Amino acid sequence: MIEIAEFITHDAPVVIEAGTGNGEDIIHYSGMYPKGTFYAFEPNLRQYKIVQGLLNTYNRTNVELFANALGEKTGDILKLHVSDRFNEPWGSSSLLKPKEHLKHHPQITFNEVIDVKIVNLDDFIKKKNISMIDYLELDLQGMEPAVLKAAPNILKITKNLYTEINLIEQYENNILYPEYKKYLLGAGFKIIREEINENDGNVLLKNKNL
Repeated sequence: MIEIAEFITHDAPVVIEAGTGNGEDIIHYSGMYPKGTFYAFEPNLRQYKIVQGLLNTYNRTNVELFANALGEKTGDILKLHVSDRFNEPWGSSSLLKPKEHLKHHPQITFNEVIDVKIVNLDDFIKKKNISMIDYLELDLQGMEPAVLKAAPNILKITKNLYTEINLIEQYENNILYPEYKKYLLGAGFKIIREEINENDGNVLLKNKNL
C-alpha cells in the first residue's frame, strides 16, 4: 500500500482506484480523508462483495464502488478471466487471457470467465463532472496502457498516477513497461519511484504540468 499523504496536500482529494481487490487500500485512503471523494472499480464479483461489505462496516459514505472493468468503450460487454488463490478471490483477474502469469504464479488459478460491463475513464470523468484527480491508481493486470490510451483526457487532469507495469507477457499481448513508460513520459509525467521486480511491479508518477 502506498502512503498517499506524501503527495496529497489538502483534505478533500479526488481519488480513483481501479482494481480495488479486497478493499484494503480504499478503506485506508477513505479513512484518512473523510472529506475526500473516492471512486473504486472491482469487476471480480466476489471481491466486489467483500469491498461492499467493508464500506458498510466502516461507514465509508465517501466511496462509490462500481462492478465495472475499465476499458476502451463504455457499455461494451467483455470477458473477465477471474482469479483465485487456494479457493479465495485474488486480485489477478484480467480482461486479458493469462499467459506467463500461469507459470510464475501457479498457485493462482483462472477457472472462471464472466461477462463484465466496460467503462471508459474519459466518459466516467465527464459523467461525474470531475475536473481534477489527485490520485489515480491502476491495478488492471496488463490493461493499464490500453485503458489510458483510450482515455487521453484523464491524464491531463491527473496529478499523481500509481500504476502496475509488466516486464514480460504475463497476460496475452499486454504492453510491456518500456513502451508504457515512453507513453507516460510523453504525456507529461515524471517518474517519482519505481518498485520493480523481475517480471512486474508498480510505478509512481507525477504530472509535471499540475
